[in-house]
Amino acid sequence: MPMPRSKFRTDFHNRIRRAKAGRNLETRALLAIANAQVFFSGTTQSNTVSCGMVKWCFSATALAQYITVAGTSAEVVIFTNNQSRVHHVCTALPQPRLLSFSPRLQRCLQHWHAARAREERAGLRPKRIGMLEKSIAFLHKWEALAHTEYHAILLADVDVDFFLHSAGVPPPAGTTAARFLQHAFRHQLQEFLESSTQLIATGDSHIPINTAVLVLKPSA
Repeated sequence: MPMPRSKFRTDFHNRIRRAKAGRNLETRALLAIANAQVFFSGTTQSNTVSCGMVKWCFSATALAQYITVAGTSAEVVIFTNNQSRVHHVCTALPQPRLLSFSPRLQRCLQHWHAARAREERAGLRPKRIGMLEKSIAFLHKWEALAHTEYHAILLADVDVDFFLHSAGVPPPAGTTAARFLQHAFRHQLQEFLESSTQLIATGDSHIPINTAVLVLKPSA
């Protein structure tokens, strides 16, 4: 027999509180609006154009404030291996929370990169200029899984426009765009948190999922 919705919601939040108490985690916002920026050695540019970060930071900050006012606490987070560079580019206020990639993830990706490089040198894989770096940059996004101080994380690339249907700015109250955002971040987000689903993303013809935009539940 299915568990009543009210009882399910109570059970869900109890489990969240027990998990946080057991791990002694810092209490932060319900939702993180996040991006991953990887800077490669000898360059000042990340895997994505840094100028794109300027608009992304302003838009992400505006979205976090917009949905917080609407009833869902949110903050902006950027995972990066060059915090000073991101701090210089992201001048939106309040400034995003900047977090380094974990040593565990870095070690895993170093081993993966070395193995792929060996396969390319041996002719087991076609060599494509820049593809290894791009793949490494994509894989760094999984840093988000470790941050269980958030209930959910929305990962979005810098070319994602959060306010595409309202000329790049938060939509006025009462408009279709405003109702869409409120429904997404109040009702649909709550449904996601109360479900057994761990990740929402679209498919891709080359890889299992398109990581340009995805929502996930951190699990460490």
